[in-house]
Amino acid sequence: MFFIIVKGNTFNSIELLKTFLPISYNDYWFLTNYLILYLISPILNTVINNIDEKKFKRIIVLLLFIDSILPTLTNSSFFNVTLGYSLYHFIFLYFVGAFLRNYPIEDWYIFKKTSKKALQLISLFIFFLMAFINIINQSASKELLNMHPIIAEVGIIFSNSFIAYNNPLVIIQTIAFFIFFSTLNLKSTFINYISTATIGIYLIHDNNNIRNVLYKFLGFNGNNYSVMILVNILGCAILIFISCLIIELIRKFIFKLIYNTKIAKKNREWYRNYIKSLGFDINW
Repeated sequence: MFFIIVKGNTFNSIELLKTFLPISYNDYWFLTNYLILYLISPILNTVINNIDEKKFKRIIVLLLFIDSILPTLTNSSFFNVTLGYSLYHFIFLYFVGAFLRNYPIEDWYIFKKTSKKALQLISLFIFFLMAFINIINQSASKELLNMHPIIAEVGIIFSNSFIAYNNPLVIIQTIAFFIFFSTLNLKSTFINYISTATIGIYLIHDNNNIRNVLYKFLGFNGNNYSVMILVNILGCAILIFISCLIIELIRKFIFKLIYNTKIAKKNREWYRNYIKSLGFDINW
C-alpha cells in the first residue's frame, strides 16, 4: 500500500496475494523455516528432554553429517539442504543450542579449570581462525577452477561452501560466537525490549520492494563496491534500524489487540490441544 500510494507502483492480483501471504510463498526463507521450527518445537523438545548426554551427542553428530559435512563434500547435492537455507539446518542448530543450554561448555571436563576470561579468548580465537581459513579456502578455490575438470569441481565445492550457512567452518564460528556471549553477564531491560523487535526490523527492511530502494540509496548494485559505502554503511544501518524499529513497535501494538481477540485465542487453544493429543508437551 505504501509503494502504491507514494511511488505509484502497480501490482497484479497474484503479487498482492503473495504480499499478504509472505510466509506461505516463502518470500522470507528465514522466517518460513523459523515458523515451521516454532510449530514443531514441542516435538523436538520431547526428544531433547528424554535423552541422556551420550545419546544427545550421537544425534548431533548424525545431524552434522546430514546437514553439513556430506552436503559440503557433494556441493549441496546431498539431501537437498540448499546451502543451509533448509529446515534441516534449523533443526540441527536447534539441537546444538539445546545441548549447549543443557550442558554448558564451562562444565565440560576440558574447560572446568578454565577461567571465564580464558574461555572468552579461546572462543574469539576460534571464531577468527575459522574466518581466516574460510577466506583462504575461497581464494584457493578460484585457483582450482582453471585446472583439470576434476580439480575444478573441487574448486566449485570449496567456492560454494564459503557462502553456505551449513559450512562446517561457519557452524564452528557460530558456536564460538555463541559461547563468547554466553560468558558475558549482560542484564538490560532496554536491550531485552528492543531485541523482541529485531525479527520485525529484518522483515521490514528486507522486503523485496524496500530492499531494492535501500540498495539504490546506498549505491550498491551487487558489483559496485566503493569507499563511500564503507563510510556510510554504519550510519545507514543505524538509521534503518531506528526507522524500522518505530514501525515494528507500532505493528506490535496493533497485533497485540488482534492477539487478544476471541478468534486468535481459539486458534491458539486448538493448536495446543492438537499437540497435546499427540502426546507432546507445549508451554506456549
